[in-house]
Amino acid sequence: RALLSTMLMTPPRKYRQVLVINSNDQLKKAMSAGQRLPMRRLEHEVQKAFFLWAAFAKQEFPMLVDMYAIPNGGFRRKSEAGRLKAEGVKANIPDVHLPFPSGGFHSLYLEFKLPKDPITGAKATYANKGQKETHERLRSYDNRVEVVRSVDEARSIVIDYLTKPARVLHG
Repeated sequence: RALLSTMLMTPPRKYRQVLVINSNDQLKKAMSAGQRLPMRRLEHEVQKAFFLWAAFAKQEFPMLVDMYAIPNGGFRRKSEAGRLKAEGVKANIPDVHLPFPSGGFHSLYLEFKLPKDPITGAKATYANKGQKETHERLRSYDNRVEVVRSVDEARSIVIDYLTKPARVLHG
């Protein structure tokens, strides 16, 4: 497991630059250097860096090949939003899903949020009441649902999820 930790914390050179967007201090630094991005775009960059890590981590955790993003956020024209809704896209679903049972859970969901707004300093919370209710409902179905605020936190949760011993599910 020591080798695993070293491998997962020291990604190949081509991933290192992307993985730096993982803390609020780094986001503030990037923004003060004139890199102004909307909050949703910053969340996108953190999630993108996480998937780059996951591509590397598939060597140790092959089940990550089935992890995917859920495209339920962002601005869309009314016609496209209507089409997606008709196809079954729902609001309040977490951003990432790993449909692999582990540690007694059926699957893992991750919701990406920034730790706080890099400009105003306001703490990030759930986007709305519906999102929190959806997370609780998914948990009641024996899924693990986590809100993550950095690449490092998401990576730690996935490793914990995939290496934890089984627990007893509800009856």
